Amino acid sequence: MDHGHAVTSASFSPTGRYLVTCTGTESGDWKARVWETASGRLAATIPGVTEVAFGADDDRILTLERGLSGVGAGVRDWRTNLRLHYFPDANIARWSADWKFVVTEGSASFQVWSAATGRVIIRLWDVDSLAARG
Repeated sequence: MDHGHAVTSASFSPTGRYLVTCTGTESGDWKARVWETASGRLAATIPGVTEVAFGADDDRILTLERGLSGVGAGVRDWRTNLRLHYFPDANIARWSADWKFVVTEGSASFQVWSAATGRVIIRLWDVDSLAARG
């Protein structure tokens, strides 16, 4: 499993059949790679991903991304590289324990999203941003 750079995050799929890793440098070249654990074969590469974690099944992954639209998070089907949902302005993203929700932290708020629909359920503004808004 040659990566070319240090591994910054890794996550096994729920069945253990796949391992997803993320590598990159501050200057760029961020990538997520999905590996078959039994053979070590590279199954997919997804560019622009800075952090990654498997979801409730072997198909969906939660990604932190850097791209032309800035930083954000996404729920993707890694087999097709289809982004199912995009959560803008996310510096941190985590699945809920039951994988039904995604929580993100951005520049001014924490948000809880539905992993099924991609819609915001709760938005919590931090104290500093509320004070700045007057």
